[in-house]
Amino acid sequence: MTFSDVSTTGTDNLLVQIGDSGGLENTGYISTGSRLGVASADSNSGFLMYGAGAANIYSETVVLNLLDSSTNLWLCYSVGQSALTYVGAGGGRKSLSGTLDRISFLLTGANTFDAGSVNISYEV
Repeated sequence: MTFSDVSTTGTDNLLVQIGDSGGLENTGYISTGSRLGVASADSNSGFLMYGAGAANIYSETVVLNLLDSSTNLWLCYSVGQSALTYVGAGGGRKSLSGTLDRISFLLTGANTFDAGSVNISYEV
């Protein structure tokens, strides 16, 4: 997944959630996102991209890799640019009860997206 020039209306962080046929999962993640050299945050509700602010613009690449097919354990890592002057990075892991078949790109609160684009590609 890549996103380019994404902006929000407030200070919510960006979040990626994954799911299977039972729906998107919003618990059980072990995830940290960081604006390197500034601050970081943890999340158990999704894979976190940290560093939000209404004036910030994000361009980042998010990669999901299946680590263990017997437990459907997924590893996520992200790297990109935040707020035009910071490097953003994040990582985490999450197991699913079934085969991954859905991904959601959302915000951690009530803000909305006001610019940018997202592209998802996959390889089997």
